[in-house]
Amino acid sequence: MPSATNILTQRILSFLLAQRCHAWRQNTTGLYDPVRRSYRLSAKKGVPDILACCKGQFLAVEIKTGSDRLSLEQEGFIRSTKITGGIALVVSSYNDFIQQISSVDNSPLTHHAEPTKMDTEKRD
Repeated sequence: MPSATNILTQRILSFLLAQRCHAWRQNTTGLYDPVRRSYRLSAKKGVPDILACCKGQFLAVEIKTGSDRLSLEQEGFIRSTKITGGIALVVSSYNDFIQQISSVDNSPLTHHAEPTKMDTEKRD
C-alpha cells in the first residue's frame, strides 16, 4: 500500500498536470550501482519532492507528513527559490497545498479544481 506521502505527492502532481503545468516528482534518493557495488548519491541535496513550471513560473513543493522535518539543505533550497522569484511551498496535506498555492501573489494557477478520478487513476 502506498504511503501517505506518496499518495499526497501523486494527488498534487495530478492537480498540477490538470492545470497544464510541466511537473514531475524529483527523485533525490541514491541509486544502487551494481558495478561499483555502492550507492550513487543524487546530484544535489535538498531538492523538493515536486518541481514544476506553471506558465513560466518555477514551483517547488516539499511534502512533509507525520514527524518529517526540513533538512538544512531543504531549507536552503526553499530560501534560494524564493529569493530568485520562484514559488516554494512546504505542505503536509492536499488542503494545505491548495490553501498555500491560492494565497500566492500572482499565482500561475488560476483555478483550483480537484483532480478528476481519471487523473488519479492514471497515476496509480
